[in-house]
Amino acid sequence: MLYVNCPTCEARVEVHPNAVGPDRTDPWNVARCDECDSGFDYDDEELLSDQ
Repeated sequence: MLYVNCPTCEARVEVHPNAVGPDRTDPWNVARCDECDSGFDYDDEELLSDQ
């Protein structure tokens, strides 16, 4: 699972694999936290993996 940490509450926010790399379906790296409902953008370099 790929994820980023929410900058507001530090919760893990899952990033789907089709949102990463040259074949991604969305041109923007934007996520919304389910814990605090904060929206934020992130860079590909900020992605973490639990594998």
